[in-house]
Amino acid sequence: MFKNCFTICIDMDDTIEDLLPAWLIWLNNKYGYNKQVEDVKEWGMDKVYPELTNDQLYEPLTIRDFWKTVKPKQDAIEYIGKLVSEHQDIRIVTSARYDTFQYKVEEVILKYFPMIDYHNIILSYDKARINCDIMIDDNINNLLGGNYYKLLYNTTHNQLEDLKDCKRVSSWKEIYNIISTLDWYYTCNHKQTVN
Repeated sequence: MFKNCFTICIDMDDTIEDLLPAWLIWLNNKYGYNKQVEDVKEWGMDKVYPELTNDQLYEPLTIRDFWKTVKPKQDAIEYIGKLVSEHQDIRIVTSARYDTFQYKVEEVILKYFPMIDYHNIILSYDKARINCDIMIDDNINNLLGGNYYKLLYNTTHNQLEDLKDCKRVSSWKEIYNIISTLDWYYTCNHKQTVN
């Protein structure tokens, strides 16, 4: 049981769901490649498929049927559900393009995570400006400079990142266990100012 109630902001893509595998399958099938998740060593699909244009790379994200193929991360539904049921304030913060936002919300969040209130889904390209106690993301650039306790979700594309003041996590069970042991004093001391 939690000692405190935290505002927890969670990235969507490759943090609560497996966007990368679905994206690779779609591009491989359409353009005749055989790229695997292990081939993605840094953030940015243009580094994996340098021959493709941005329009080609990002096309699947604009297609509703593509988002139907994106599945939740292992145990994400269970542990996010536990966080919600234990009165943690859960918010999804995504930097989706405007032409993909509706589909990803409808086909992933509302489908698999109905415990998250629609009003707690935030579109932001500058996550450091978000006011929360804990931020969970797979892209270290979204954690840098923020005034919150930082958890970097482990992926193939962030292995080379210098963690700075972030803690690397590899599962939703691990995330839940870390959050359940934090107290308000500890998180405040990992932030620049106290809310």
